[in-house]
Amino acid sequence: MKTAPVPHPGIELDPIPEPPVQIRRLMLAMGTILDGFIDQEPQHWHPALLHSMVVPGADIVLAGTRCCRPLITREVGNIAQAVDRDAIIVRAADEAKHATFDVLLRHVERPFLGYRLWMRQPLGSAWLVPTGGERTFIRLDGLGLELWSEAPFEDEIDAYRGLKAGAEYLSIAVQGWF
Repeated sequence: MKTAPVPHPGIELDPIPEPPVQIRRLMLAMGTILDGFIDQEPQHWHPALLHSMVVPGADIVLAGTRCCRPLITREVGNIAQAVDRDAIIVRAADEAKHATFDVLLRHVERPFLGYRLWMRQPLGSAWLVPTGGERTFIRLDGLGLELWSEAPFEDEIDAYRGLKAGAEYLSIAVQGWF
């Protein structure tokens, strides 16, 4: 587990805007899913981490916005690269249950955009699943993010139930229950 990121020299770091309270709550919800300590003021590690959160055990920077994609993707990607972490961008323009997630992995060239939260019911793992034709699924784990080529659900009904459970979790989170 890393305790303090070491910035890479020569990377242009633009600041990310402060997320609204509801988005910060969604960021905290993602941190609780990752089941680890959430540093809500990580700028003591690096000033560019202002307005983000870090889950050190999972090596993840969490950022959030109401902005449409691709806004802040470059900024968060550069910050995550500078501190040698993966990143999740929480995007929620209207209702929390419609939040989508962009994932930037430090060892993968392309971003994974427009994912939704899927949760196994009644208890189980949480995943980010694609909303489009993408066939890569991302398992959320306390030790980091894992890419899978197979879906975590068995059929369309299971997929629907898991997306509904994820939406309910996010709706609770935005109310400040985390």
